[in-house]
Amino acid sequence: MKFRRFHRGMFLILLVLAGAVPLGAQYDPPPYRIAVITAHLFYNYTGGLSENIINNPDFVLWNTIIGEGSAAEPSDATLVKVFLEGQSDSYEPGRRVVLTSTVEGTVVRDTADLGVFNDEGYVVGFWLEGTGCFPVELEARLIGQSGDSTMKARIDFFCGE
Repeated sequence: MKFRRFHRGMFLILLVLAGAVPLGAQYDPPPYRIAVITAHLFYNYTGGLSENIINNPDFVLWNTIIGEGSAAEPSDATLVKVFLEGQSDSYEPGRRVVLTSTVEGTVVRDTADLGVFNDEGYVVGFWLEGTGCFPVELEARLIGQSGDSTMKARIDFFCGE
C-alpha cells in the first residue's frame, strides 16, 4: 500500500515538473454558446416527431391537438431542443441551460445539466406538455459561466373552429 502511494505521488510530481499539470491551475473551458433552438410536435398516435416548427412558415400550427394544420396526427406535447456550441471534449459541471416557457401568462422554468461536448457541440431537450392551442414564448439561457448566452423563440400555436 505504501509503495503504491509513493509511486502515485512521484508520478504526480513528475507531471507537475514536466508542465503537464500546472500546479494549482484549474481547467476552465471557454464560454459555451446557444446556437439554435428547435421544437418538434410529439405525435400521439405513433410517438414520432414533426420537423422543426420554429421559424418554419411552411408548417401551419392550426388545431394541432386534433391533427389539423400541418400536423400529421394529433399532438399535445412538444420537444424543444437547445443546441450548444463549445470546445470539444470540454465539460464544466456548473454550467446549465434554463428554459423558460410562457403560455397565456403561465411561466414554467426547467433546468438541464450539460455533459461533455464533442465536435458537434451538445444538445439538451425539454418536454412541454399541453401544447397545441396557445402561442408559446421560449427563452433559453446558459448559466454558470462568465458572459451570458440567451436565445428567444416563439411557437405560434392557435386553435379555432
